[in-house]
Amino acid sequence: MLRICDHPDCTTLTLGPFCVTHDPPLAAEPYPRGRPFPRSKPRTLQSMPVPAQPDPAEPTPVRAVSFRGGS
Repeated sequence: MLRICDHPDCTTLTLGPFCVTHDPPLAAEPYPRGRPFPRSKPRTLQSMPVPAQPDPAEPTPVRAVSFRGGS
């Protein structure tokens, strides 16, 4: 709802108690940039764990499923 600025001798319509000209200055607050996580070393291919590879000498059987209900 619009109202008249509360500053004496000002007739500007505003949404708050004061207009932009008479609004008191705000204190600058520092805001951190980026994510608020502690810094960690970036993950590289050398630091990632390697999944265990199956032994190529021992082939593993592959289960087959029939569309007629058998396995």
